[in-house]
Amino acid sequence: MDCNPVVATVAIDLAKAVFQLVGAHADGRVVASHRLSRSAFIAYWHNRSAVRVVMEACGSAHHFGRWLRSLGHDVKLLPAQYVRPYVRRNKTDAADCLALLEAARATDMKPVPIKTEQQQVIQMLHRSRQQWQQTRMARINLARGAARVWHRHSRRLSAWAIGHARRAGPRSVGSTHPRFDRRTA
Repeated sequence: MDCNPVVATVAIDLAKAVFQLVGAHADGRVVASHRLSRSAFIAYWHNRSAVRVVMEACGSAHHFGRWLRSLGHDVKLLPAQYVRPYVRRNKTDAADCLALLEAARATDMKPVPIKTEQQQVIQMLHRSRQQWQQTRMARINLARGAARVWHRHSRRLSAWAIGHARRAGPRSVGSTHPRFDRRTA
């Protein structure tokens, strides 16, 4: 894929540390495949001729999509649930890239629009709020259960604390306070 004019489409499988790239000719033939580290991936795209780039839509795909688009490449993000049926064998990075190439050739595949940073922040806030609301009832039930247990055992705990104070309280230091003396109780 080194400035090769026959590469028309590059499929990228994004990951945290390693990125799989598969380059294909305009007719769909795979002409190159590379596995790159993050730093090598970034260096790879500088001074490249414009190609069509295909990725599965995810949070980092939007980031890299904006970056690759600023370098002049035509970026297409595909929904992961629509790419999955094109995987022919076990799920590997290379198999995912081949599936992306196949899905990109499908004419009925509608790409996901690349989100701006502001849109991604707003989406993150909405998802955080939604998750907070979904766990609300669990938090309420936890507090309610703790209160119920504390109320049920509060009399026993109070009796235990008073008894413990009578046995080991001021008497242990030589005091004979009538409040803690068993004989007056």
